[in-house]
Amino acid sequence: CELSGSSLWWPSKDHLSDEPDSMTLHYSVPAPLYCVANGILIDSVAENGYITYTWKVHYPINTYNATFYIGNYRKFTIPYQSDSSQFLMSFFVLPYNLTKAQTHFTQVIDIINKYEHFYGAYPWPNDGYKLVESPYEGMEHQSAIAYGNRYKNLSYLGADYIILHETAHEWWGNSVTATDYADIWIHEGFATYSEALYVEATQGYEAYLRYLLVQSIFIRNKQPLILPRSVNFWDYNDGDVYFKGSLVLHTLRNCINNDSLFSDILRTFYRQHRYSFATSQDFLDLVNAKTGQDYTPFFRQYYYNRSCPELQWEYYYDAYQGKALLFYRFQKANEDFSMPVRIKIDDTAYLIRPTTQWQKAEVPIAKTLVINSNYSYVAQKHTKYFRK
Repeated sequence: CELSGSSLWWPSKDHLSDEPDSMTLHYSVPAPLYCVANGILIDSVAENGYITYTWKVHYPINTYNATFYIGNYRKFTIPYQSDSSQFLMSFFVLPYNLTKAQTHFTQVIDIINKYEHFYGAYPWPNDGYKLVESPYEGMEHQSAIAYGNRYKNLSYLGADYIILHETAHEWWGNSVTATDYADIWIHEGFATYSEALYVEATQGYEAYLRYLLVQSIFIRNKQPLILPRSVNFWDYNDGDVYFKGSLVLHTLRNCINNDSLFSDILRTFYRQHRYSFATSQDFLDLVNAKTGQDYTPFFRQYYYNRSCPELQWEYYYDAYQGKALLFYRFQKANEDFSMPVRIKIDDTAYLIRPTTQWQKAEVPIAKTLVINSNYSYVAQKHTKYFRK
C-alpha cells in the first residue's frame, strides 16, 4: 500500500510529508488469532470471542508504513545488543515454519549490526524489531517488516535478500523520509546500495563490485532518478530508482575517492534527517559541504537525465612512433559534465577525467585494457576517432 497509503484502512492525511509523531493502534480479531502491528504490544483483552490488541508506536511514522497482520502466528524472540543499542527482536511465523525460522532469522543480528556501523544506531529501540510472515514477498513496514521470501538466501549475497533490503529501510525511508515521491530514490536507492555495502563488509571489495554489476543489469533507464513532483509518480515495480540509485551512490564514491569521507557523508546525511525528511537537494548540498567541491554538475547529470553518460573511447597503437594513445570523451551528457574514470592497463590502474570534448593521453602499450574498472555508472562505446 505504499502509494495508496493507510487510507486503505482508515481515514488519514496520506502524504509523505506529513507524519504523526506516534500512533496507538487497536485491532479486534476472532480468538485465537493473533494481530501484529507496528510498535510494541501494550495490551490484549479477550471478550465475547474476540481479542483486542493494542499496539503503540513511539516514533514518527510514514502513514503508508502503518499496517497489521492477522494470523495463527507463533512467536519467538532474540535479544539484540551492540555498542549502539539494545532492544528485543520478535518474529511471528506460521506454525509449520517455526523451526526453519528460528535458524534462518538469526542473520538479522549481523545485518542490523552492519547497518548500525554504516549509518548509526537502529532507529526504533523502544518499538523493537519484528519480522512477520506474510503472503507476499516483503514490505518495510516500520518495526514490523513483512516477510514472505520462503526462508532462502541468495548464494552470491550470503543473506536473505528481503531481510537485507527491507531492514535497510528502517534507516532509509522509515527514519529518513523523502518529502515527495519525486525523491523516492532516497528510500529505495539508499536501501539497495546498503545491500552492496553489506556484501563488501562480509565478502570484500571485489564481491561488492560484482554485486553492483548484477544490480546494473536491471537498470532500464525508463526515466530520470528524480521524478515529477507533487504527484504520486512512482510504481514500485519500476526498478530504476532502486538500482540506478545504488549505482549513482557507488559512482559518487568513486568520484570522491576517499572512503572515510564518503562514509562520513552517509552517516551525516542520516544523522541530520533521522525521524524527519530529506530531499535530493539536501544530499547534494551535504556532498558539496563535506568535499569542498561543487558536485552540482554530477548530480544534475544523474538526477535529471533518463540515461547515463556514454564514455566513447579508442585505444590507438602508433607502431611508427612506438607509443600508445587513448582518446576519450563523454557523449549523451550535459555540457558541463565531467568526472574521473578509472582504467586498468595490464595490472596497473590509471585515472582519466573525460569531459564532453575529445581528449587524448599517452598510455603504456597494453596487452589488456579495462575501461571503467570500478564500474561507475557510465555506458561505454568503443568508437573510431578520426585524428587530424
